[in-house]
Amino acid sequence: RVGEPLGAPAARPGEVVVDNPYDGSEAARVRLLGASEAVAQAVAAARVQREWAAETTVAERVELCGRFLDALEADVDRVAADITAQMGKPLAASRGEVRGVRERAEAMMALAPASLAPEQLPEKPSFTRRIEKVPVGVVLAIAPWNYPLLTAVNCVVPAVLAGNAVQLKHSPRTPLCADAFERAFAAAGAPAGLVQALPCSNEAVHAAIELPQVGLVSFTGSVKAGHAVHASASRRFID
Repeated sequence: RVGEPLGAPAARPGEVVVDNPYDGSEAARVRLLGASEAVAQAVAAARVQREWAAETTVAERVELCGRFLDALEADVDRVAADITAQMGKPLAASRGEVRGVRERAEAMMALAPASLAPEQLPEKPSFTRRIEKVPVGVVLAIAPWNYPLLTAVNCVVPAVLAGNAVQLKHSPRTPLCADAFERAFAAAGAPAGLVQALPCSNEAVHAAIELPQVGLVSFTGSVKAGHAVHASASRRFID
């Protein structure tokens, strides 16, 4: 159980304790951000994102994501051990998931230049018409525990390639996986706060969704949680 693992002290208010499914020992203890802290992180991320997106090209963002992959793979022992301890996947499978991140990310990196290029529309007298692909600001990614890296990379890397900041809220079963993304992007040279782990309460998630700085919410998880996320997002005109 998340919160009251066998063989480990119970969680205190404002934190989550993850039990190792194999033996019930404590795998992780993480402090949860409150709503005001989650909001402050999103506002700070938006400031970082505006300056960074204005100064970088798609090609430079592709290079950043390549360095992120290198950093993640250099950290494979720690990342794989954290996955296995938190959700019980065999260690070999956890290491394989790290390798799978590169496969998916490199496919998206290859698609980025064409996908993010302006689309020139048919000519019309006295008009120049095109569709510009512009960042939305801060992307809030909510990821599940079962494939904790592969589900998250599907949002994190495309968001960064498109010039956005990312807040990654991972399942309370696998909170350390969000740390792995933040750590690897920092090692790759991303500005501080561009890709952030967001360990927080449900209340804090909904407070972040309602911020004008958050331009897109990506969710993978249960039907119940999906309804709750949709209810918060529906109060604003965002994807």
